[in-house]
Amino acid sequence: MAVTSGSELDVAGLYAARAAWIHRRVRHGVGAPESIVEDACQVAWSRLLDRPAGVRPEAAVVWLVRTAEHEAVRIARRAARELPL
Repeated sequence: MAVTSGSELDVAGLYAARAAWIHRRVRHGVGAPESIVEDACQVAWSRLLDRPAGVRPEAAVVWLVRTAEHEAVRIARRAARELPL
């Protein structure tokens, strides 16, 4: 796990080690189009960067997957409601 000596989350290390796995997990978990999965993962990583102290290092991967899955569902529902111009 990507943790610094003070039990603070090493987001860069976590991203390097687990980003691809998280992306695959979200893609398989929600079955959404690739563009939605990419956007959802980006939102999850952004939220983690905004408040790294709010996520325990040992729970970061699960938090990222759940956050991205929820975001993917939200984006997909919004896309289904909106008509393209």
